[in-house]
Amino acid sequence: MEFDAPDRRGSNSGKWDRMEALFGVSPHDGLAMWTADSDYPTAPCVREAVQKAVDHGVFGYSWTYPAYLDAVCWWMQNRHGWAIEP
Repeated sequence: MEFDAPDRRGSNSGKWDRMEALFGVSPHDGLAMWTADSDYPTAPCVREAVQKAVDHGVFGYSWTYPAYLDAVCWWMQNRHGWAIEP
């Protein structure tokens, strides 16, 4: 399996652009191994959903979203064995 990560140096990425200041290692020589900040592109379905919201152009508050609440309940039941109510 091949993994092509985008080059995030110079993109205001803390782990890459502050590597030398924090650890004394050039980002051209170092390997950033932080788990909370991934170096792979966001899934296409997520990018499409974000783009749809951007294209709509209004970023106001939303009301409850039943599909989201159902997904959270499903996750908690299947992942943790907790039956929760939305």
